[in-house]
Amino acid sequence: MNMSGSLGRPVAVHKGTFAAGMPWWYVGGVLVVSAIVCVVRQPKDLPADPIVMALVSIVGGAICLIVPIMRLRQTVTVFENGFVWNHLFGTRTISRADIAGAEMKIERTVKNGQVTGTTTKVIVTLRGGKELSIVGVNDPGQLVGLLQQSSQAPAAYLGASPGAPGWAPPSGGAPPAGGYNPPAGGWQPPR
Repeated sequence: MNMSGSLGRPVAVHKGTFAAGMPWWYVGGVLVVSAIVCVVRQPKDLPADPIVMALVSIVGGAICLIVPIMRLRQTVTVFENGFVWNHLFGTRTISRADIAGAEMKIERTVKNGQVTGTTTKVIVTLRGGKELSIVGVNDPGQLVGLLQQSSQAPAAYLGASPGAPGWAPPSGGAPPAGGYNPPAGGWQPPR
């Protein structure tokens, strides 16, 4: 991850959350537990062989657990000059020059007029027209802000490397020669 240092220093790390795959954790867990119970108890009233039912439950549980494991195992590390997205199927390194923009979308699942769940996506638009959809990371608002900022601003705004031009205190950080002079009448709160 950024072994060459070409992306600069890390600015923030966003990891996957357990809650991002919540309904899938439940369904996959129930299927795996049902397979174990099926093998241990071996009920007589099953329509098929208990071993076959257990294998079907384990395969179904494993398929259901792919999505939450993908969301939990991902990490987005934002650097001064881009970001690295580690997920279950590999690593994507995106430089700052390739980022065209970023936005956050909140999708709500509605059943019978009630909101039953929400999914927060960070959609990163690349200069080539492609989009990356990052789902289930902690603090997605901060991630969007950093990626928008990195797509529009020079590196100095993201904690520039030492020696790079950026903000410096006036006159080398020393207070004015006459010291601090408060305004006449003292400070007044705004009205």
